[in-house]
Amino acid sequence: LKAMSETQPSADIRALLNDVIEQVPIDFGGGSGLAKAETFASLIADHGLASYLEIGVYRGRSLFPVAALFRHRGRGIAVGIDPWSFVAAEQHDVELFPPEAAAGVAAWNRAMDWDALYAEVTMRATALGVEDHVRLIRATSADASSLIGAETVDVLHIDGNHDREAVLFDVRTYLPKVRPGGFVLFDDAWWPSVQEARAL
Repeated sequence: LKAMSETQPSADIRALLNDVIEQVPIDFGGGSGLAKAETFASLIADHGLASYLEIGVYRGRSLFPVAALFRHRGRGIAVGIDPWSFVAAEQHDVELFPPEAAAGVAAWNRAMDWDALYAEVTMRATALGVEDHVRLIRATSADASSLIGAETVDVLHIDGNHDREAVLFDVRTYLPKVRPGGFVLFDDAWWPSVQEARAL
């Protein structure tokens, strides 16, 4: 990912990204850090990108920094697709997950109040002042696919359900929606359950 970007974000952009990230909780379910946000920022700045699509928002630690960057630049929309549901978050390929992830994923899913989390994420978009640069779609990636046009996405970030078939589906379904010369980024790309999708 770093090879895609040529410049490092300025001090004020780094401060902006860090401020947003610090306002979004991190827990077992996920939590992008400043380094990832800086890489997205460099990619967007280097290539003049304005259309970001993320599958798997959870609390928004990767979506909201991008939306804040678009607000700062005065253009761009960050679209986040996530059903925020127990059924969609259920993982089945735990034998292909790193042990530390496999051990707690079922308990984490059972303990999560998905409706409350969605409400929290919606309110956070307003609290961060990015509502004009973010669009939340509460749906599975399958159900939301018809809402995204072909070759309209500059950056596709795949971070949804990590089961092998789920990741393969997301790549096959959403790759045609990325414009020529666009970028596709995977979360946890080193996981065995994600490896096959990376090769598509």
